[in-house]
Amino acid sequence: MADFFTVLGAVDTSISLWEKSKGILGKIAMLKKWLIEGRKTIVILGAGGTGKTTLAHYLTDDIQHKSLIYSETPTDEKIAISEHLIGEYWIAPGQKDRRERYWPQMFREISEGKICGVIHVVSHGYHSIDARISIENHVLYQAGMTDNDFFQALLQKNRATELSILQEIKHRIKDSKKKIWMITLVLKQDLWWNEKESVQDFYTKGAYNEEIAEIQAHRGRRDFEHLYISASIVANNFVVGGKILQPVTQGYDENLRLLNLSELLKQLNGFLT
Repeated sequence: MADFFTVLGAVDTSISLWEKSKGILGKIAMLKKWLIEGRKTIVILGAGGTGKTTLAHYLTDDIQHKSLIYSETPTDEKIAISEHLIGEYWIAPGQKDRRERYWPQMFREISEGKICGVIHVVSHGYHSIDARISIENHVLYQAGMTDNDFFQALLQKNRATELSILQEIKHRIKDSKKKIWMITLVLKQDLWWNEKESVQDFYTKGAYNEEIAEIQAHRGRRDFEHLYISASIVANNFVVGGKILQPVTQGYDENLRLLNLSELLKQLNGFLT
């Protein structure tokens, strides 16, 4: 599972942050080229607050729309890679009530073979919450809960949601009429980096990976390729109602963030060539 995360020792400190950022821009440009020329669509889906829309804007280098503050995606959204809708990213809203409304069309296109790849965005339960919601007003809060009690309940619920979404989409991927690839992208490295081995095990050795294995067994590795990759688009404390429940992991820095984003872009380009 070497692609899941980049170990600390792999960071090349001799390359400046500017050079790394420039290299990433070059990879994004190449990714756009392959999407446009191949007339391909990539679906980006996942639970609300995992970072789907921020990821799509990052992949199109749409810097002005990147946000550190979570806001719900009200409908599905297609972000064109060029002025014409040739290559595109299709972002599906993650909230359950909106999934029921907007996901059926996406599911049909996956089944019909119109989607070349799926990026399932997860974050080990660190799903951002609307800034207007306090801990005490959250549906999970129970009287007498400490902040940590609430935080652990939130993480547990969100991880279960990630699994349920995979269970929803696996049937469509199994039925796709064409070869399809999938990336499980574990975002928010900056929050869980100090427990990275247990995060890796959660996805690669448990119930989540059993669902992936079922797809692989059904389609065969020639018609379905899957990768686990982790990254962080931005480094930001996990905050609910103004309270920091998880600060950015000590020791996680910009070198690591850029290195892992570069790996993501390299794998995406590899799928599209």
